[in-house]
Amino acid sequence: MQHNVLRRPLRNTAVVLVFFLAMLSISMTHPEATVLGSFWLIILTILRSLQWLLGMTLAVTFCLAFLFAVFFGAAALASPTASASMYAGFRQTLADWLKGMRCSSTSCASNRRRCCGH
Repeated sequence: MQHNVLRRPLRNTAVVLVFFLAMLSISMTHPEATVLGSFWLIILTILRSLQWLLGMTLAVTFCLAFLFAVFFGAAALASPTASASMYAGFRQTLADWLKGMRCSSTSCASNRRRCCGH
């Protein structure tokens, strides 16, 4: 029997338990400790967490785009041809990485030829 077989279910169970304990502690420390109020507070906390995750994803994306733009702009001041070749390599690497992510998604698992061109 493999040693790693039980790690994934154990990890998933731990994540679920920590999530529900966090939601329970958030709802119990709130002054409106009724059943309906606690349920609404849990839903509101989940929505706020999703909103925070979306905001952080957008912020990190724009921050990285700005940093790459500054880098390629500074490189273009030193050598425009070197900057153009670095940018072309960066675009190719990014396209390959995104294509790999798309090919590994579950929506393309059934029809890999259409999604990935294999």
